[in-house]
Amino acid sequence: MAPSSVDATITVGSKREVDIQEQGLTSFADALSLPPFSVSIYSFPMQ
Repeated sequence: MAPSSVDATITVGSKREVDIQEQGLTSFADALSLPPFSVSIYSFPMQ
């Protein structure tokens, strides 16, 4: 699900850099190892 870099953008007419896919889990590991990514989500009121 992660993009090739942390600078993923959405450009009209271009292929998406991030696709979300659902995957089922049958078991869980004792620990997770994740890359150091940060996400900021902004919400602006509409007028």
